Amino acid sequence: MRVSRHVDNGRKFPSFEMWFDHISEKLQSEPNILDNHLVPQGKFINEDTKVFKFEDGIIESLEQVQIDLGVKFDFTKNFHGKKSYGGIVVKLPKKSIALICDMYASDFDEFSYELEEASYFNNANRH
Repeated sequence: MRVSRHVDNGRKFPSFEMWFDHISEKLQSEPNILDNHLVPQGKFINEDTKVFKFEDGIIESLEQVQIDLGVKFDFTKNFHGKKSYGGIVVKLPKKSIALICDMYASDFDEFSYELEEASYFNNANRH
């Protein structure tokens, strides 16, 4: 669901908390719901997988992929024409933060991320 479709049309949509509570329950019986978008990423890697982190830079990652695969990308083209809708700030309740931390604890460990305080998740400057 794209938030902008609802906001731009003046329609109401479920709160993140309501959606997340619903989805986290459904994940118990349907672990591949939403085309695996919510599956912890560590489940997709093995000892031969090379991991690139978004925060390390997409261009740097793609440059390494070029080398590894022996291909050349045209970085002058726009890879993704759609823009994220930046007009919504989601304030996460402590219950949702706890669920997220629990669901993705293995990813935090696997990819060496710190489990940060709730202020990280609720910082309006982060998108």
